[in-house]
Amino acid sequence: GISVAWLNNGEIWIGVPGEREIPGGLWHSADAGKSWEQVDDFVNVTSIDSRMAADGEKETVMVAEQSFKRLRGTEFIQGASRVQEQVPDGSWIPSEAPPHGTDSEIEICGNLADGRLHVRVDKQIYQQGTRPLFRSVIKLWGSFSS
Repeated sequence: GISVAWLNNGEIWIGVPGEREIPGGLWHSADAGKSWEQVDDFVNVTSIDSRMAADGEKETVMVAEQSFKRLRGTEFIQGASRVQEQVPDGSWIPSEAPPHGTDSEIEICGNLADGRLHVRVDKQIYQQGTRPLFRSVIKLWGSFSS
């Protein structure tokens, strides 16, 4: 499905997953949806989350993207699963994320009431202990462990 994040300053972010080697992408509106711009280098967005930046002053956006083969010229290029975070200057950097491999399914599940971020990697859900360290692992379809 399509992921959406609304920021308090009127920004909107929409992420679309790719399917069957057809790329999706990431789109941004800085003016509450009046105009849109596609963000380069995102082709298979699985989820988006908005949260306060480390400085506590500005909201930031985190985007999870799953590995995706895409056609570049006449060759298929394999991407990598990743979590990216936008920093105040507008650039994207790798965000602290739980352990995952290049081909892992990865998605941001969101924040609970206590503010801790949860990220699913394959069949495990990781719970953020203290930023930026993910401490706990909750196994889906199995027992709980830490």
